[in-house]
Amino acid sequence: MLNQTPLVLQMLGAKNLPVNTTYGTLKKVLVDKHKLPADTVKQVPAAMADPVMVFKSATQAGDLVMMQGLKDQHGATVIVPVALEQKGKTGYVANIVTSMYGQKNTETLRPNNQWFANQISNGNLLYQNKKKSREWSQSSGLQLPRVGALQHGKKTIHTEADLVKLREANPTLYAGSPSNPRGSITLDTPSGRPLVSLFEKADSSTFLHESGHLYLEMLRSLATFENAPPEIRSLWEQAKTALGVQGEVLTTEHHEQWSASMEAYFMRGEAPSLELRGVFDHFEAWLKAIYNTFRSLGKTPSEDLYPVFDRLFASDEQLAEVEAWHEAQKPFAAAMEKMEAGEREAYLKKREKANESARIKA
Repeated sequence: MLNQTPLVLQMLGAKNLPVNTTYGTLKKVLVDKHKLPADTVKQVPAAMADPVMVFKSATQAGDLVMMQGLKDQHGATVIVPVALEQKGKTGYVANIVTSMYGQKNTETLRPNNQWFANQISNGNLLYQNKKKSREWSQSSGLQLPRVGALQHGKKTIHTEADLVKLREANPTLYAGSPSNPRGSITLDTPSGRPLVSLFEKADSSTFLHESGHLYLEMLRSLATFENAPPEIRSLWEQAKTALGVQGEVLTTEHHEQWSASMEAYFMRGEAPSLELRGVFDHFEAWLKAIYNTFRSLGKTPSEDLYPVFDRLFASDEQLAEVEAWHEAQKPFAAAMEKMEAGEREAYLKKREKANESARIKA
């Protein structure tokens, strides 16, 4: 289901493990018992990143129960129980989704919204998105118990404000909105290797976007080594200035600005080396097929980062070769200015065909 445990569960003490389920569970959910629509089941992994509430299980010690912002075909709110740190026969350890279903009366099939109020009253609430809870309460017509009045200061109930802080401090970053992501990257994994996850809504831009997060963290890490080369430190200072970074701490805002700028950089199709021209042509075509304007990137690109990107993907010698190549093209550009429109178009097509042929042979 997920290659990493959602941050909201990690905040509540869950280890960052893969989140899986079993064929038997899915069969029970989809066919045998709960008959949850397949379209709803497909939305569960993304919805786990931003639940309405999370409770400790009243029936299974150590398990957590997530209240999703999803409804089943009867209008009942979907809940997802998660068993933590389950070890398989081969020694594989994961957090396991043991079921998914709408919380309803099994006889009448009407939503059992009182169940959620009871969980709060019984002290099982661990996390509450206050905004989503308020909207759910209003739409369901049920007044939820006041959390502060029930807890008497003995227990901390985490909220979306805590989750936002954790997202900014944690190197798990999402492409798309956290509640409906296209992909994510986890830099701090048990294996020590960065992990990129591509979700159902992933497109040709997603891997490039997630890779951008990795490049930024690698640049920061290399530049802060005691014996870091001056050039690396200089690139890091350029990046910090363009992003408005204070000190050495990177926030989610900084990461998203960087990745959006890197996508815009690729979208230009201007390769920093002659060897990468074919690759950048493909990047340009992919990204322009997805984004109509830079506004679609979510952030306004910072062109101040383009020289940093140039140096990340090419050496000084390669950048000099590209500069020399552009200089060599100036006479041809001047000649094209004097051509008739049809003649110029025919020339450009022949040149592109020759360039493509040369790239294939190379």
